[in-house]
Amino acid sequence: MEEEEKYWHKIQDYIRSHFGMKGEVYDIAYLIGVRELGYGFEPLDQDTKTKVYNFVAIYLMNFMDEEQRREIRKKYGDQPDMEEQIYRKAIIHYFRSKQIL
Repeated sequence: MEEEEKYWHKIQDYIRSHFGMKGEVYDIAYLIGVRELGYGFEPLDQDTKTKVYNFVAIYLMNFMDEEQRREIRKKYGDQPDMEEQIYRKAIIHYFRSKQIL
């Protein structure tokens, strides 16, 4: 298993053990948005949840350069999971840059 794949599984294990979530890409992205916007563990209404998702979509892309995005697009093309792969790579870069794990 490649190093990045191992790190991804480490992130998923962290999310499962600390938050009791499955550790899927969009779960992790949501938690990052909540963390960065400072919402903590308070219940969020639908408008706020939408705000979190919109924010995190843009925010995570800042953790990847254009070359990395091109590489993923080239590798996955129009496959249905291309967006998920982009988020996954961005999440890995986020965790590394924030030194969470």
